[in-house]
Amino acid sequence: MTKLLQKLLNGIATDFSVVNISEFNDFIKGYIILDELPGDMLYLKREERYDIKKFFPLAKTAVVCVFQYWNDDYEKRYSDFINKINSPFNYLLKKLPKINAEIRNINSNLIARYSLFDDYHKVIRENLEKVIKELKKIDDNIKAKIFVDTSPIFEKILACYGGLGFIGRNTLLINKDFGSYLFIGGFLLNVNVNSPKRIIKSHKLCDNCRICEERCPTKALYNYRLNPLKCISYWTTHNKDKKIPYEIIKSSKYLFGCDICQELCPYNEKIADKTSIFKIPF
Repeated sequence: MTKLLQKLLNGIATDFSVVNISEFNDFIKGYIILDELPGDMLYLKREERYDIKKFFPLAKTAVVCVFQYWNDDYEKRYSDFINKINSPFNYLLKKLPKINAEIRNINSNLIARYSLFDDYHKVIRENLEKVIKELKKIDDNIKAKIFVDTSPIFEKILACYGGLGFIGRNTLLINKDFGSYLFIGGFLLNVNVNSPKRIIKSHKLCDNCRICEERCPTKALYNYRLNPLKCISYWTTHNKDKKIPYEIIKSSKYLFGCDICQELCPYNEKIADKTSIFKIPF
């Protein structure tokens, strides 16, 4: 089935990997990336995140995919596009159902690169549904459930376990070829899929570099961990109605989201371009 998956995912995902659920559940126990979770992010500690079978009881295999959404060509055109937006706040209002009005107090017009695309969760789901539909044509006993980064699954760690990259000091999945500008999603299957095991990438590939930790304006990053309460991206994207702390407004060079730790990352200096479903939005 691995060859079939490769054929079906070609042109959709940048890369994918097949992971045995039982083995991953054993691996994930006790894994922590985030500290001091605010109330609206407590879902990240839900027990089912440590046992994928609580999300999908029939799960035997995970097909985890990475979707590249940024490359060197896009980067060259990013600044010009942003500078042409008359009102970044109004631009965001048209794209997002709800944003915190307080971001207007931030003296910047920069918008995180991922937010320039239409709802990526929806795009990923729609495309993976097509893949699952084709699988069911071959075997109508197949049951599947799609996951994205809002699902109760540690998708970054799952991708790392599948050999698709390593977890960097910025707590993001980093692929040596495609950098960290990646969306992650996939689907769970009720069948075992035999696939050659890929090497789990060590986060030690970041050990001699601390530029993201040192240059984070609010010191939200430390020792491969993230404190959301100090993170500019949390306050401007996840936080929909709470007052944004003054130090965040003062420190942020982004109106919405924050790409500083990705802009500085050496792995994003020269990004290979491999087709995925996400095309430049401007």
